[in-house]
Amino acid sequence: MLGRWNKNGDEEEKSSGPWYTVRAPVSQQIGKVTTKKVQCGVCELYFLPHNLTGIASWKSVLMKRSEWGLAEAAEKLKKWAPTRLYNSVKLCPFCAQLVVPDQDSSVFPPPSASPQKQLMSPGQVA
Repeated sequence: MLGRWNKNGDEEEKSSGPWYTVRAPVSQQIGKVTTKKVQCGVCELYFLPHNLTGIASWKSVLMKRSEWGLAEAAEKLKKWAPTRLYNSVKLCPFCAQLVVPDQDSSVFPPPSASPQKQLMSPGQVA
């Protein structure tokens, strides 16, 4: 095999070039597109896992579905074991706002119930 010769007259090994001889693991490759998607617990649409930011119990999801008139959800509420009903389920941001309850108004009064602060000009005395 013909190779390159250096100044000393010894044969040099052929360079593999500027590219890597070993590929990076798939998890470290730049521009990797993942196709693994997960279903939202309420709307049952598929999303990338990092987009499912809400978490609720199966019981709250099934109660909301039964409020909407889905007979399948009411049956699951009766059939499923209590331990299964309190398992967590991932939700998309839109469904999370439908399932997670609002803040109790008695604990957190609305902003209009608090006294209004008046701004004073530098020349005014309280």
